[in-house]
Amino acid sequence: TIPGILSAGGMIKRSATNGWRQWCWIQFSLWTITAFSIMTGYRPPKGRSVYVSATMVQRLEALDLPGLSLLVTGLGLFLVGLNLGGDIYPWSDRRTLEILVSGVVTIGLFGIYEWKATRRGILNHELFSGGKAFAICLMLIFVEGVMLFA
Repeated sequence: TIPGILSAGGMIKRSATNGWRQWCWIQFSLWTITAFSIMTGYRPPKGRSVYVSATMVQRLEALDLPGLSLLVTGLGLFLVGLNLGGDIYPWSDRRTLEILVSGVVTIGLFGIYEWKATRRGILNHELFSGGKAFAICLMLIFVEGVMLFA
């Protein structure tokens, strides 16, 4: 890590306009070599999963695509609303509130879908079968949020 930072800093100091481009090309080359090496040389041990012998269609059918689309859409709308509010538009603006509310509603629909409509979704139902696990999850999410703003 430190040699990478020092070499990038040296390239940028030597040429302020092209040094960062040179470093990006070096990074691109290293990532390409790494990806190629992993794809050709890494042979993980055979697992005992039911998905090892499944076809690609069976693997895609096992995914919770409705739940995934609700989660991604809801989080996307909510984050766009948070970014628009207070910066581009005031928090009381109709556009900001519509996007925020639609994101919260979509995340709520995701929760209802995962709770009632599917047996095997993104969230494992056994996590929320007892009262303690749910309380621990909420506490950990709260601590993570506090650490984000600390």
